[in-house]
Amino acid sequence: MTENKLLEIKIEKVVNGGYGLGKIDGLVHLIPFAFPGDVVLIAPIQKQKNLVWAEIKSIIKESPYRKAKLCPQMGNCGACMWGMLDYHKQIELKKQLIEENIERSLKGKKVNVEIIYDENNQYHYRTRVIYHGDGKNLGFFKFHTKQIVDVSQCVITNKEIETIRRKLTQNNIHKDICITINPDTNKYMLYPPYINKYMFNDSNNHQIKIMDNYEDYFLYENVPIVNGCFSQNSLILNKILKNEVKKIIKNDQKILDLYCGSGNFTIDLDKERYVVGIDIDPIAIKRAKEFTTFKYQVGDENEMRKYLMNENWDTVLLDPPRTGAKKLIPYLKEAKSKKIIYISCETVNMCRDIKELSQKGWTIEKVIGVDMFPHTPHIESIVILKR
Repeated sequence: MTENKLLEIKIEKVVNGGYGLGKIDGLVHLIPFAFPGDVVLIAPIQKQKNLVWAEIKSIIKESPYRKAKLCPQMGNCGACMWGMLDYHKQIELKKQLIEENIERSLKGKKVNVEIIYDENNQYHYRTRVIYHGDGKNLGFFKFHTKQIVDVSQCVITNKEIETIRRKLTQNNIHKDICITINPDTNKYMLYPPYINKYMFNDSNNHQIKIMDNYEDYFLYENVPIVNGCFSQNSLILNKILKNEVKKIIKNDQKILDLYCGSGNFTIDLDKERYVVGIDIDPIAIKRAKEFTTFKYQVGDENEMRKYLMNENWDTVLLDPPRTGAKKLIPYLKEAKSKKIIYISCETVNMCRDIKELSQKGWTIEKVIGVDMFPHTPHIESIVILKR
């Protein structure tokens, strides 16, 4: 937009993506870092159909839920969009967003979402971080830009990760790098694995192990966390997620674990159970097989289909990528299973898939939200479906 006029607006609610929503003459405006109750002066940036994207220029009246910055980059950095929002209000809004999305997708179906969170681990919880490097700086991007911001005072990353980041910054890194740390031992992995060992030999503050290739790993809570493969952003909060899933499947003997990675949910179940895990990542599967007698194998949705169609299951468990399980849904509809457990950090795509399942008689029995991402608008959902 070319207009330079600043507009005053009151934020009514938050919507998907964590944006604050307000209206001017009936026209919806979406503003990042804006919270219910804020009255702000905004600059319109872009108009799309019946809505306007805008940014805050100043705050006229603060929301009662707005808190002081704990990091100078809050309101600027893309890593913690809700960092200035009261944590209990975050939980309330995440519950509301899940319920609204399900109701919208399933034509008015009401659900009461149970939210589980660990207030004591709302800070420094991230044990896996991807930083961006430009040769001088190593950090997160400024919101919706490619500009790297100073993250030296970040309150959501593990403190040992910050120590490692500082050392890496001295080496003029020009690409993205992923750091994954074991919060119990402080051993860590770097990916891509091109960092030389000598760079970190001068530290005596904690145990160090540089992983030299993408097949390296460490064990955490009996699960191999594999370098270069998917793992949750917080191994600390992942324990809560795993715990909830284990409660749901505690009496199930036959479990099909789809998009299983290195076995996050099933690798340490009782060995008398029958578990098949399938994932597209051969490295994750290779490591998982080293630590269990369960049948983990490499495969895409076509391989998953065979097991869905040819065997009866107590539970089909799936934790697909953020894009959802669209390719699998036609087969999942016909699954020979007593229940489906759908786990997702992307509510909109999850609801799209659940809507498809509902057309074949699958109904929601329970929805649990696990706050794996404090101070962001994201949340992990566990949806139990039966028919």
